[in-house]
Amino acid sequence: MSEALIELRNLTFGWTRNRVDLDIAALDIARGARVFVRGASGSGKSTLLSLLAGVNVPRSGTLRVLGQALGSLSGAARDRFRAEHIGYVFQQFNLLPYLSARDNVVLGLNFSRERAARVANRKAMADELLQRLGLDARHIGALASELSVGQQQRVAAARALIGAPELIIADEPTSALDADTRDQFLSLLIDASTAAGSAVLFVSHDYGLRSHFDTTLDLHTLNRARAA
Repeated sequence: MSEALIELRNLTFGWTRNRVDLDIAALDIARGARVFVRGASGSGKSTLLSLLAGVNVPRSGTLRVLGQALGSLSGAARDRFRAEHIGYVFQQFNLLPYLSARDNVVLGLNFSRERAARVANRKAMADELLQRLGLDARHIGALASELSVGQQQRVAAARALIGAPELIIADEPTSALDADTRDQFLSLLIDASTAAGSAVLFVSHDYGLRSHFDTTLDLHTLNRARAA
């Protein structure tokens, strides 16, 4: 099996016909890697994430995730691929407020046959992940709407990790946290993803987070459409 998780070559993408928002010559990320991508406003961060997650497809060039050329898939097939292989931690967490922390975590398994097959007991695995990420046992059964921002963040991370997807994409999930809470969460996220065998692609404008990761990329430099 190839060790490559992401292989990108001469990729371009534009939100409108007459402009190029992303132009990257090459990007390679190995399975199990821990990569920090610094993406300031206007650097192409959201555009890159939309392509890596299969929400959009390149205008030109190639993008392979786990050996699969995402541009060759239909929209529905890309949705299935994302559900099976990518855990996503959103900046605003996107939890369902009327579900418990535990139920928010297991919800994603309903859309992923492969990830669900790796989990023998959904409740037990959700509880284990939540506790590993620092959520108190008494809050696991609480509604998401009753949790603090830091607690919701942990639920969002556990939801991304359950079923051990090959790739975790974290889109600035620490932006609302103080420095101590942020660093604690990052350490927990890295440890949990390592235990699951998942690679982490963490995107933020905060360059100070790079010490938690093995590799740091500056998207402003990487994106030739913005670097000029």
